[in-house]
Amino acid sequence: MEIRVDQFISSFYPKFAEGAVFNDILETQKTLRNAGYISDIFTIDPEKDSGARFYSKYNYRSKNDIVIYQYGEGSILTDFIIKLKAKKILRYHSVTPPKFLKETPKSLLDTIGGNKDAKFLISEMNSSFATSEYTKTELENFGFKNIQILPVFIDFNKYKKTSKAAVSKTTKNLIFVGRLVPNKKHEDIIKTFYYYHKINPKSNLFLVGECKSCPRYVNFLKKLIKELDLNKNVCLTGQITFEELVNFYGVSDIFICMSEHEGFCVPLLEAMYFTLPIIAYNSTAIPYTLGNAGVLVNKKNYAEIAELIDIILTDKKLYSQIVEKQNDRLKEFSLENTKNKLIKYIEELKNSGNSIETYIE
Repeated sequence: MEIRVDQFISSFYPKFAEGAVFNDILETQKTLRNAGYISDIFTIDPEKDSGARFYSKYNYRSKNDIVIYQYGEGSILTDFIIKLKAKKILRYHSVTPPKFLKETPKSLLDTIGGNKDAKFLISEMNSSFATSEYTKTELENFGFKNIQILPVFIDFNKYKKTSKAAVSKTTKNLIFVGRLVPNKKHEDIIKTFYYYHKINPKSNLFLVGECKSCPRYVNFLKKLIKELDLNKNVCLTGQITFEELVNFYGVSDIFICMSEHEGFCVPLLEAMYFTLPIIAYNSTAIPYTLGNAGVLVNKKNYAEIAELIDIILTDKKLYSQIVEKQNDRLKEFSLENTKNKLIKYIEELKNSGNSIETYIE
């Protein structure tokens, strides 16, 4: 009998250009199907043409079937997953700490529910896939055992190399990619850029990401940009297409990340791919994703970071050394390596029997 390995997620919007989790799900599905498994995606309210199905349509057939719960927030899916008789894997993407979501009641409830649900799931999962050493530590703190590290899937064949446009020859362009939400700390990037712009007035900052999740935070950022007289030099892109995302990377010179909570941070790998040197704040999963690549800063001294940006962008030898280390690090996240890990873990679970006690101590 053919075995099903299906994925469940509370929401699924694969058209988002910066939707790393959604891309991870699609690549997981592709890998499973290529390995001979039947694999579908189930969600609460599937978008038209997304390829996902209503979770209530899931057709459980055999105790040998496997479900992967793609997890980052609390939802009604948790109770549904718990009741299934199939083998279960928690694919953990981290839950944003409540302190970053005080202005957004729904998100705050989701994250509180996410932490609560995760504890309910401890005794229900046969195995867990953490995206990084950091998220593995989070799961261990919840009480999970038998945790495998499976990096986020990312297919760089989809990223068309673009030659840098003429604008990058006359200006220096800084970029960060990520939803405009408080934990990403866009304000710290803007303040850093304020000082860099004094060093090099011919410079721009691209903050690429969806702006609708936290309107109060976005308004705060817009007010800050205006107060610092940076309206002409800071671009809040809002939701963009994948092609536009590639183009923004193509005209940028350096990637700046001041985020204080990341479960993995795929844009770091995107920056590596586009040979942009990275400066990032040392927090959560960021040092694990970077490894020994990029430049980590432990304090947010905006003026000093601005000077560091200038040094990197003017010292060609240093620039090349940083990019070379990043290129080496990127090889460790090759799609082939991640595919092999996934199939290995699935095969081990498939051949292990169905006793949860085997996996949870």
